[in-house]
Amino acid sequence: MRDQYVFPAIFDYSEGSISVTFPDFPGAAISGATDEEALRLATICLMQLLYSMERSGNRIPEPTQLEAIPLEEGRTQTVVSVAVLMPPTHQAIPQGYPKFAVRRKNLRYARRDILFDESDFVE
Repeated sequence: MRDQYVFPAIFDYSEGSISVTFPDFPGAAISGATDEEALRLATICLMQLLYSMERSGNRIPEPTQLEAIPLEEGRTQTVVSVAVLMPPTHQAIPQGYPKFAVRRKNLRYARRDILFDESDFVE
């Protein structure tokens, strides 16, 4: 288990929202209303995904180089590096689940005290 991971994410801007996908993890996606919210939720999503992969023993891929990621023509997109510090997730699993984890069964764990506020969790 590594202490830190950095993976690229594609921020796709459309009216009123920012969709974020991870080229190295097909199917992992979130959206936010602002850059700050999209980055915060992307960090949570990536942390949970990596934590789940570590726990289940799945191989974590090497990150794709930023310059190798193709962007779609005609869309407002940018590539962002998302960094995740893992030591806090290696310590314990919290009681709460993030709201988007309820919709995505494979993304279940996150730390309440790292990178999130209480509004991110389902009671």
